Amino acid sequence: MDGVIFVRCAFGFSSMQPKLTYQIVGVCVSVLKFEFEGGRHYANITRTNHIMWTMGTDFKYQYAHTWFKQMDKFIHYVNQDGRVNALYSTPSIYTDAKHAAKEAWPMKTDDYFPYADRLHAYWTGFFTSRPALKVYVRVMSAYYLAARQLEFFKGRNKSGPNTDSLADAIATANHHDAVTGTEKQHVAYDYALRLF
Repeated sequence: MDGVIFVRCAFGFSSMQPKLTYQIVGVCVSVLKFEFEGGRHYANITRTNHIMWTMGTDFKYQYAHTWFKQMDKFIHYVNQDGRVNALYSTPSIYTDAKHAAKEAWPMKTDDYFPYADRLHAYWTGFFTSRPALKVYVRVMSAYYLAARQLEFFKGRNKSGPNTDSLADAIATANHHDAVTGTEKQHVAYDYALRLF
């Protein structure tokens, strides 16, 4: 597996808070073995020696400084092994590297949905579930855009009401687990309440 792995970080680091930063070395050994084996699996099914290994999960960049400090250590230990070259990258660099390999790529013409991320766990209903929430997000987005235009023409009110809280609520409701309808019912109620 000589090549490039575009890193991700999962499981062992996903719940770390800033106060746990110094425990990274202890966690790193077991996670490294898991991640390296996962990388070998992906290397066996990809057409080139470049792998995109996405990093992070929902809300992981709330502590960006700590997150990247941990990732720096993770990349350092992966590269110490010498069998792979892990680095920070971007989708465009990854795509360019894949394109430069001059491989023939199959064209996908069928649907991606439903798909399963583990045994008996299918993701369906992205476009049909929770139609009331989908409409509510769309209507409130229109109100927000109109309010922003009025706010611009009038001038932003520094001490009184403004559009910030609605912007936050719309951003949260547009999250991939919100407007798609994959959340539990009590969470859907919370999204709607935030928009109210």
